[in-house]
Amino acid sequence: MSWTRPQITALIDLYRDRDVLYKIKSSLYHNKSARVQALNQIVGGLQEIRPGTTINDVKIKINSLRTQFNKEIGKLRSQPSGSGATLVKISMWCFEDLLFLQDQSIVRESFTNLPQQQGCSSWSERVEMEDASSPTQNPDETITETYSSSTTDGDLEVAPASTSRKRKSSNNPNKEVTMRVTLCILALALVVTASSFESTECGENEVYGTCHSHCPPACDSPKSVACIASCRIGCGCKPGYLLNSNGKCVTQREC
Repeated sequence: MSWTRPQITALIDLYRDRDVLYKIKSSLYHNKSARVQALNQIVGGLQEIRPGTTINDVKIKINSLRTQFNKEIGKLRSQPSGSGATLVKISMWCFEDLLFLQDQSIVRESFTNLPQQQGCSSWSERVEMEDASSPTQNPDETITETYSSSTTDGDLEVAPASTSRKRKSSNNPNKEVTMRVTLCILALALVVTASSFESTECGENEVYGTCHSHCPPACDSPKSVACIASCRIGCGCKPGYLLNSNGKCVTQREC
């Protein structure tokens, strides 16, 4: 239901008489019960000329009037003063009736970046909505999302795994020993494979490498531990023989 000018004039008069609704220095301005009581009085005063008016109707209309009024005030303040100033035309017909609101706006600079000439509503419901607005997004999250969207899943998974393996390998104290054992096993496998095609064997007490190249080393002798002080496993000796300190292949008993 629209408002007529006489109804708006009556609303403004009733509103002006109840400063608890707009005077920010009033001791009852933040008293919810006092404000509701004042709104009920305005609704009662409008029943003759506008039957069926509710508190919500009154709040919406007052909010609209204050928004228009603040825009007109913004236009006036944005114009330079002096003899060369441009004449500002006020389009709001009830502007003068609302001049009692001129110094009753709550300044909340941190909640808006709009130019002053655009105006803003200072009705309490608007202020409460601004106070309850959600905070802006964390810039760190934006940076993370942008980076993630430009990187494939494969890149995210493979790179860290590769780095982890490299670090683990470089810090492994047994790396050199493990590589030597692996090479010894591979060499033994090659020699055994080659010996299956030839029947020639090394002579007794001959060091591997001075006779035939296919002679198998004695790297797997289970008795070599007992002679570790004076002899060692000789990859150049026949199976069952150990290499002594003179570089000669001997039996365990001779060792």
